[in-house]
Amino acid sequence: MEKARSAIYQNKTDKKSLPTVELFKKAAAKSPQAVQVWLDRLQQIPGNARQNLFEQYPPDEITPLARQFALNLLTLNEKRLLEN
Repeated sequence: MEKARSAIYQNKTDKKSLPTVELFKKAAAKSPQAVQVWLDRLQQIPGNARQNLFEQYPPDEITPLARQFALNLLTLNEKRLLEN
């Protein structure tokens, strides 16, 4: 997973949506204070909270592979946001 994409397009004519981190940076430029609030909240999430959340889903609602993919995606995006 190199770049997760959002569902947001910068222009109506764009063929690809914005990567999630790029979208976050654009939002940060418009409201630095709000971004800092969200980054502070992100840092407060315990490391096992996401795992615990996904473990609450019954096996017939999410496959182990889908669960691992979602966890990896969330972890990667958290790391990217907090590094920038």
